[in-house]
Amino acid sequence: MLEPGTGRLEDLAATLAEIVTAGPDLQAFQFELTLEARRRPELRPHVVELYNRYREATRRELARHGIDDPAIADVVFAALDGLVFQQISVTDEATTRAGVERLHQLIKAYLARGPAPEGRDLA
Repeated sequence: MLEPGTGRLEDLAATLAEIVTAGPDLQAFQFELTLEARRRPELRPHVVELYNRYREATRRELARHGIDDPAIADVVFAALDGLVFQQISVTDEATTRAGVERLHQLIKAYLARGPAPEGRDLA
């Protein structure tokens, strides 16, 4: 899902909504584990490792598309993570699919414009 390996940006998280629908309890468990790690520090290393793996997969996939910026990859992963949380709590598959499609558009716009020079934003 995060690393489809097809070479097509459109395939990044393309099946996210369906994966969440197929396993909402697994998705909820990961969020619950994350929150529980705030109360139980012994769980924190496991949560950190889980999130590091997701972030690294996102970084590798974006690097395949010419984006070698860990901060951009972290933002992309945060958006996907948020879409999952929203789908299991307050939205539906259609909203998640629309969010993923819009995220693809934002990434393409970033690629078309190119990264901002150091010290300047893209505005």
